[in-house]
Amino acid sequence: MNDLSDNQLYNLLKEYDIVDRSALDEALKETENGKSLYEILTEANLVDDESMGKIAADYFRTPFIKLKQTNIEKEVLEIIPEIVAKKQLAIAFEK
Repeated sequence: MNDLSDNQLYNLLKEYDIVDRSALDEALKETENGKSLYEILTEANLVDDESMGKIAADYFRTPFIKLKQTNIEKEVLEIIPEIVAKKQLAIAFEK
């Protein structure tokens, strides 16, 4: 969620109405202590990673792909050089 500011994420979560409004408001206040809104919400189990991923995918107009149980072939993983994949937070998962 690096490309979404805490305020953008707050507004999206408000729009999607998946987190209780008072809990969301409280979590936003907690960001003043240095943690991101994403960290606060996921650590408190107020929203799961999959829901956050779907919201981010919708916001960035990209498809949401659940890779947790996907077997990715080594040759596919190697399509993107490791140094590029780490820098861009990218992964190839199919040809």
